[in-house]
Amino acid sequence: MRRCASCGGSIAGEWTQCPLCRVRLEAGPDEATGTPEVFPPVPLRFDRRQLWAAVVALSVLVVVASFAAQSLVPDLVAPVRTVWLSVAVVWLVVVAAVQRRRNVGSLVGWLVVLLSLAAVAWNAIDGPAYWATTWVIPAICTTANLALGVVVWIIRQDPTEHLAKAVLVALFGLAPGLFVLFGWVVTPVPALVCVGFSVLVLVLMVAIRPRQLGAALHRRLHI
Repeated sequence: MRRCASCGGSIAGEWTQCPLCRVRLEAGPDEATGTPEVFPPVPLRFDRRQLWAAVVALSVLVVVASFAAQSLVPDLVAPVRTVWLSVAVVWLVVVAAVQRRRNVGSLVGWLVVLLSLAAVAWNAIDGPAYWATTWVIPAICTTANLALGVVVWIIRQDPTEHLAKAVLVALFGLAPGLFVLFGWVVTPVPALVCVGFSVLVLVLMVAIRPRQLGAALHRRLHI
């Protein structure tokens, strides 16, 4: 039996971290003897059909709406192209969540950062002024937040994963807002939509998984 130096709990089994506060434990006799864990990790289960049905329906709806908007307003060619990129982002995020399920937040964060940097580089080489910061990056951040919301809604994950996704949603909403403050946009509408949508997703995440987020905050802040 080992004792956690952070929360003082007594822990049996082969845990490398405290199951309550996630602080790393020192090696003890339980690891050598192979004592079974008192609180074994809970498998992450979800309905794949429900997830894919939600993503497919959402993608079809967005693509059809984009073609309708382009037919009504021909000047929307650039925004419509960012919509198609956004659908690809949704699929990448959901596929990453299905395949990996744990530590998805870091993967999604890197995906958004790399796509945003690629858009900025493309804009610098050949593109209209502030095209990336006005349309592409807000679209990427908005759809990444949408995909994260779908993942939180359908997939039950470790509480720390839910907290990490909430932080990502806040950051993805903050970045386009900074673009508006610094004057890096032609029109502020896409960035403001991204900020508002991020707030909505955060509210829904708290409403859908209040216990998981509360447990994660309890672990991180030791309250």
